[in-house]
Amino acid sequence: MKKLFLICFALCILAMGCEKEGVYNPDKKIKRVFIQVENGEKYLSQEWTWEKNLLKKIQYNSPYHSSWEEYYSYEKNKLVKVEKSIGYYWEITYKGDTYDKVEYFDKQGMILISAKFTYEKKKVSRVDFSMFYYEEYLIYKMSDGGFMSNIFSKDLLIDIEKNASKSKSKPDAFTCKITFTYDKDNIKERVIEYSEEDYTMKTSHKFEKYDNKYNPLYRFYSQFVGTDFVFSKNNPLIINIEFSETEDNYSDFERYTITYDYTYNDKFPTVVKYFEDGYPIDTTFYEYE
Repeated sequence: MKKLFLICFALCILAMGCEKEGVYNPDKKIKRVFIQVENGEKYLSQEWTWEKNLLKKIQYNSPYHSSWEEYYSYEKNKLVKVEKSIGYYWEITYKGDTYDKVEYFDKQGMILISAKFTYEKKKVSRVDFSMFYYEEYLIYKMSDGGFMSNIFSKDLLIDIEKNASKSKSKPDAFTCKITFTYDKDNIKERVIEYSEEDYTMKTSHKFEKYDNKYNPLYRFYSQFVGTDFVFSKNNPLIINIEFSETEDNYSDFERYTITYDYTYNDKFPTVVKYFEDGYPIDTTFYEYE
């Protein structure tokens, strides 16, 4: 069975004190994140640095590559830029109190990624996502982690990468549509769709059940492009995933279920166990300030 879902940034749930986009001030602030892959060693994955109520830096660590940092810049307490220690950066623009565009640039200021937002009833209902090409290959690989991996779920990033590689529109851009529906304050379904000439792809995440605890990542600078988590006030327990693609005379369909098991402290998750079709994949540990 094809596994589109790699290690998820698994966790979520907490209402913020401010309803404006670009403002993230949770009641409990994440300090450290540890990850332990099944049968593997536990390692420090992230370290968060705060100045009062503003997140200023996240350091990312992994046993598989060198450590690196992201720095967060604000105007009037609203996030406007995220800079990576390697020189790449995100810029965020607003339309009033809601996101308009999120764009990603390389060291020379060449645009690599763009996400345009549409709202209904003060919630993100659609994101038009573009990934730009140069010299016949994709310059930036999103699933390496960092800011966007805290906003997108891993499987969404992998779906986008997978289908971008099939795009026949090089060297222009790969573009897909991501739509969201909600049940009160939690996301109910997220769908990503892409079609080009003789190829179509669709992935659906249906959130069948949530707990009633708080999500420390709720509204993490991110009603950005479709994460499974930052849009929801509560932690998902069961997610049913369906993937389909058709190319020429070939078609493929896959269905699997993701489940989470939580340990809490004062209504906030501290340990999150992640399973695919009942098989343990990894465990995420959270420490708060």
